[in-house]
Amino acid sequence: MSDSSSRPLKSVHFAKPRPYLHLIPDELLIEVGKYLLPTTKLPLPSLQPHFENYRHPFDRRANYGDYISFRESCHKVSCLLKPIDKDFEIEIKSKEGLEKWFNAPKEKLNNVSRLRLNFTLDPTDDVATVSIRYWDIFISLLLKMPNLVELFFTSTPFCYHGKHGHTPLFELPNSDQSPLNSIISFGNEVKCRCCAEHLTRLSTCMPNLKHLKCTSQDSVSQINTEDDFEPYDFMINNDTENLETLYLKYWDLDTFGEIPMIELTSGSPKFKKLIYSSHAIESPYTLKQKGLVEAVQDDNDQWHFSVGREKGLDLNLSGLLVSDLSLFAEEWSQFNNMEEYDPGLVLNPVQYFTRTIYGKPPKRNSEPMFPYALQQVPPEVLEQIRIVGPEEYERVLKEAMIEATKIMKANWTSLKKVYWWQDRNKRSDSPTRDYLRWTAVITDGPRLNQAATVKT
Repeated sequence: MSDSSSRPLKSVHFAKPRPYLHLIPDELLIEVGKYLLPTTKLPLPSLQPHFENYRHPFDRRANYGDYISFRESCHKVSCLLKPIDKDFEIEIKSKEGLEKWFNAPKEKLNNVSRLRLNFTLDPTDDVATVSIRYWDIFISLLLKMPNLVELFFTSTPFCYHGKHGHTPLFELPNSDQSPLNSIISFGNEVKCRCCAEHLTRLSTCMPNLKHLKCTSQDSVSQINTEDDFEPYDFMINNDTENLETLYLKYWDLDTFGEIPMIELTSGSPKFKKLIYSSHAIESPYTLKQKGLVEAVQDDNDQWHFSVGREKGLDLNLSGLLVSDLSLFAEEWSQFNNMEEYDPGLVLNPVQYFTRTIYGKPPKRNSEPMFPYALQQVPPEVLEQIRIVGPEEYERVLKEAMIEATKIMKANWTSLKKVYWWQDRNKRSDSPTRDYLRWTAVITDGPRLNQAATVKT
């Protein structure tokens, strides 16, 4: 005879949970909703220099997940809290995503303010056919987004080029189609050098463009054609009257062009921010310095600065290969609205050395402490070399940067922020670089901040 307690249950009755949310005052629920809203939003523009590639701005988008979950918890809360449109900043990561947004209803497309294109074709796709098809779809999609203000190209399905890669094969919107009037910020950050040049042409359809991230125009065109291409052709041939910000990737070629950028002042009178990023032309496109500022201290502890270049690098920013820093700044002062400036200049107090720049100390006393750097120093200069500790070296470097900033400001009065780079390797034979980027903020007097460490 089995125990009655072991018999299977035929039914179980649970008490219904008593709802309490309706007892909470409306004001408190609204305050909870406000608390769940993200406190920060992406700035406009959210572009960043090419060398700041560790985290994309789209990865810092506002997260409304908690707010939406709370709003969906019950009917009362959903009535009290305003709905949030989750699609106002979109990232297209696949062919299916592109098709989905192309067929999206008009009211959704009207709400899109930022767009990032971030996918490539499959290896099995017929590139010649599929890439052109998706270009046409994408352009049609852009023309259906009247409130789009910022556009990113990170990876694209348009990586298809003519012979040697120098021929753009995609058609831009014609004059019968509406131009992309709403876009004021465009970031072309693709890795393919051909796409980096060709896709920037889309900026010609953006008459109100203020902020641009792109590459120079000469890395593919200049090498593979007999035509004369200058690095700033995209600015010469396009209407850049409204341009305020330019993040420019420059490829390490033997020749950077015959036209100095300062000659473009008449076409870009509103320039406020110019950030260079110099990269090797071969994969993996490591970061390289743009030019060199040598700081020399005289017997009276006064600093003197000359702007030049390292072997293999052509400065040609202002048309001068070697220049006094004050003359360099005076030439650039033709951009009389420029506030923030970073040409990638490495500042080097040439008389000072410290052990930490070169890593480990010598194993034996007979080993030279700085074999690579001092081999390149002329004998008459060698006696002026001062070997100091790390803290003293940093103090000297900061002092030199502040004095250099004062010279820049004295000859270029509109400046509010200047960037200087420190090469911690300080060796021309080193295959990798370890850079520090310093920020000099100009208020009543220069204030120096160490903003970022950049390794390549």
